[in-house]
Amino acid sequence: MASEIVKSQLNAGQRRELYFFRDHQGFEVDFLLRRGSDTLLIEVKTSSTPLPRDAAHVSRLAERLRGSTKAVVVYRRGRTRPVTEAILPGVRAVDIADFIGELNTTTAAPRTERRRGSTSR
Repeated sequence: MASEIVKSQLNAGQRRELYFFRDHQGFEVDFLLRRGSDTLLIEVKTSSTPLPRDAAHVSRLAERLRGSTKAVVVYRRGRTRPVTEAILPGVRAVDIADFIGELNTTTAAPRTERRRGSTSR
């Protein structure tokens, strides 16, 4: 997951900027990602069924940080499992493929196109 996040940043011409959080009591969140003025808290699970307990740490840290913070649990959706979205208030569960797609569209740098030989008047 870390490599996908960094790859999306580099492809968008951004700095590699990815953090994790852990305090002295063992409370931890897998990844913290800055996106403009927003902070995205990411918990990654290998399970095909994300549970509310999987979102506990990102939910608690989001409450502590306040402000413009979003929290997600990234998981691998099973073939027969329904799409799961909200697993705790303020925390979305997102399939890994969907999450990578979102990363690539939201971190994409705006492209400006200039035509050769054209002039502004």
